[in-house]
Amino acid sequence: MIYRLKELKGDTIPVPQLIFSKLGIAEEYNVRVALYVLATGVTDPEKICADLKLRSRISAESALSFWAGAGLLERYDENAAPGAEPSAPAPMTWAEIAAASRTDPMISSLIDCAQTGFARPLTHSEMEKLVNLYVQEGFAPETVMLCVAYVASRGKRTMAAVLHELKVWRAEGVETGEQADAHLKLLALRQTREQYVASLLGIPDSELTLGGRKAIARWYEVYGYDDAMVQEAAVQAGPKRDLWYWNSILKTWNAKGLRNIHDVRTPVAAAGASRNIRVDRETPSGNDFLKNFGDDLEKFRDAENLWDGPQFPMDAIDVNGRVALTIACSGIDARVARDVHKYSESPLLDGKGSYIYSLAVNFLFKGIGSRWTVSLDDVAVKGDWSLVAVCNGRYYGGGSTPVPEARMDDGVLHTVLGKNISRMKFAGLFSAYSAGRYRSLPPEVIRVVTAKNVRIQSEDDIVTCLDGETIHSRDVRLTLSEKRLNFFGPKGCDPNYGAGPK
Repeated sequence: MIYRLKELKGDTIPVPQLIFSKLGIAEEYNVRVALYVLATGVTDPEKICADLKLRSRISAESALSFWAGAGLLERYDENAAPGAEPSAPAPMTWAEIAAASRTDPMISSLIDCAQTGFARPLTHSEMEKLVNLYVQEGFAPETVMLCVAYVASRGKRTMAAVLHELKVWRAEGVETGEQADAHLKLLALRQTREQYVASLLGIPDSELTLGGRKAIARWYEVYGYDDAMVQEAAVQAGPKRDLWYWNSILKTWNAKGLRNIHDVRTPVAAAGASRNIRVDRETPSGNDFLKNFGDDLEKFRDAENLWDGPQFPMDAIDVNGRVALTIACSGIDARVARDVHKYSESPLLDGKGSYIYSLAVNFLFKGIGSRWTVSLDDVAVKGDWSLVAVCNGRYYGGGSTPVPEARMDDGVLHTVLGKNISRMKFAGLFSAYSAGRYRSLPPEVIRVVTAKNVRIQSEDDIVTCLDGETIHSRDVRLTLSEKRLNFFGPKGCDPNYGAGPK
């Protein structure tokens, strides 16, 4: 059967594009309330609840708050004097939040996101503050989630940090999820620029003052300069590594209308100015393979040392005909790893933040567990699983060490089996799992076994991550490869450096 839109006759109402932009996150009752308000102009929660046959008045109030945060509705007090500020609604109590969470899934999602980002359960007081950001303050739920992930990525896992950051965001005009996304991109760009300037100064970026950070932002955002112009200022300053001296140079160039390197260098070259400092930018690496050799990675940069280095025969994991050297994981870890790159390029300013946000999104909207049949050396177990990680090396995900005793040359694959558990319980156990303390976790939840053949089967596609790359299959076969990799490393290195239980 083929359908097409009929020609509409009679009364119609305009539907703002804003509503269509929120269809991906709005619950069904939120859309119903929006259409009802557009058609009738009624915003009384009691009448909305009765006419739409919603489960409770709170559902109507939550929907109205959702659209207020999205920008479709605005709050006002009909009894207020002309020009008076609208009165704020009373904050929701813990009991009201518990009742509302049964009818508004967004409330539960907010709480789950915060508990995942903070890696701990929230107190009743923290839940009240969190939910009232959405219900009372009118922030869009995705804005709150992004803020939670952001502050958590900065090591600030408290509601006080979230409240403070959202206050700053609102002062800068950030209310909606789209605005938060753009703001976080700007913050990420600012941090990258601050790190670059700090590297020129030869100091950690944490030592930059607030005034210094504002000056750096002005160089790029007001003057319109790039890294090359900042580096040129450092060069012309000679040995004087002083941010405020560089600031005076860049301020003078801007006042003179010098916009690029060509403008700056022409008169300077004629004057015979010297460029007497060397600028090095060290690019950090997240190479999980090299982490197996210890912290001293400088030896890998010495070509002569590499040339004369020893040979290390290493095991490999065969995954449906493809090869992984360190860890092949399936389930929630793989889904998170798959999405990290997407989020790191958009809202979050560092790898840790994008990882936390990817965790939150996958927990909230996709669930943790999957129904799989897992076979270990031909012994099959059918059940609900959160993850299966086959470990040849010790590191993945930018530094997680699920099995710290795994060795890359012992002819054994260590397999982590994680059962499906609640989101809150998973959040509470994840840090210990990531740190390699699986022995401290309940064995009925997470355990580690050794096997040479692992098979995962499902009626749906299984996402599997192989050293950072993902594949999709309903039948994943992981085996100890018959072939070994001959790796030539530098003198004095050990692929099993620091291997051992924690």
